[in-house]
Amino acid sequence: MKHRGFFRAGLLSLITMAIASGEARANDYLIWKSVYQFPSIRMGAGAALMDGKIYFAGGYGMAGASQDANVYTPGSDDILNLNNIPQKREGPTVVSWNHTLLVIGGMDAGGVGQTNTANLNLPDTVWHNYYPNLMNAGRGYMGAAMIGSTVYVFGGFTSLPVTVVDTMESFDYAVGGAGTWNPHNTKHFIEAPKAGMLTVELNGLIYIIGGFLNGPPGASNKMEIYTPPPVGDGFAYGPDLPVAIAFPYGGVIDGKIFVMPSSNPIGGSNPIYVFDPAANKWSTVNYTYDSSFISTTKRASVVVGRKIYLVGGTAPISTIDELSDIDFSVNAPKDGKIQVRNNIINTAKGMTAFIVVRGTAGKSFSLAVYSRAGLHLGDIITDGLIGSDGNTLVVFDGSLKDKKLNSGAYWIVGGGGVKDRQPIMVINEK
Repeated sequence: MKHRGFFRAGLLSLITMAIASGEARANDYLIWKSVYQFPSIRMGAGAALMDGKIYFAGGYGMAGASQDANVYTPGSDDILNLNNIPQKREGPTVVSWNHTLLVIGGMDAGGVGQTNTANLNLPDTVWHNYYPNLMNAGRGYMGAAMIGSTVYVFGGFTSLPVTVVDTMESFDYAVGGAGTWNPHNTKHFIEAPKAGMLTVELNGLIYIIGGFLNGPPGASNKMEIYTPPPVGDGFAYGPDLPVAIAFPYGGVIDGKIFVMPSSNPIGGSNPIYVFDPAANKWSTVNYTYDSSFISTTKRASVVVGRKIYLVGGTAPISTIDELSDIDFSVNAPKDGKIQVRNNIINTAKGMTAFIVVRGTAGKSFSLAVYSRAGLHLGDIITDGLIGSDGNTLVVFDGSLKDKKLNSGAYWIVGGGGVKDRQPIMVINEK
């Protein structure tokens, strides 16, 4: 413990500790990193999860509205090209049903909202136009959610740049070619016509969050909740989003809605907002951004397990990003020590290590990190309290001053109130 005084005197600027009033949860700290960089701009694509893969189509690039269709397998280093969709579409909605991919609406090359659906039958990879099943209004950048075999679409642009609608309609794909779109003509947003909302389904309800408004203030902070038939057929307000966001993105993890900002996340200046329906309130969550690239607005978002993937986005570069929480399951020690190799995040600010300490709630602990093999980090010792849930997250930010963590070997030594004197090193590999 010879460096305890050094820590108290000067190491606070070197180490960021996620310990607030002795209570911090590991899953309140998220890792946001880019996993793929597009060769050129690709914004406004629609995306959906099907059979564990992320399919996305359409969008807007250097040549205007796009017919491109692609698939990305989480964990891979590249995307695969599919056959082009039948029409150029910017801001379509993409959903999957019964192993079929459906591309709904979008803006055509002239900026006018499409009304038809294109569907991709797998595994033959052939696209078909879903005529005569036309939406009642042309829509691009609409909100959409799938419940069972029925897709619900909300608002959107009918033409660019500013013609926005407030109506909704639905289509039951189980009916197939004999079906028609139900216009729900008497159902309108409470707030105003809008487009570019985050729309998610949770527990049979559809949450419509934020969006672009046709007029001041230009962005919405409202959350409207739609109750679909047979329970209801109308909108109600939920608690306001803490800030107004046009074109937010996000998804549902563990029964909570995560909403990401539609602007540069580096440095944490734009927090991630989390809505808990059980508590009926919003909170924020910390994150670190592991990329030097920045995609911003007009992105698609898809949830895969406990991760949210963001597809495309505006300049300066389009990427696929992965947002994940701290994984409790890895690196459980058996001998009171943990050797760390290649388990340190290379963030935009430098190398960062995340340690989850598990133990008895409310007990104090000491955590020591020291380098070996000539890495010259210097011994670091920190004290803290185990959180009320039995977990505490400690974040070692080695990018500051003249001391940097790197991918060499470190030992983590537990003490104090930690169970069996064994903390758990929890890290996401790049």
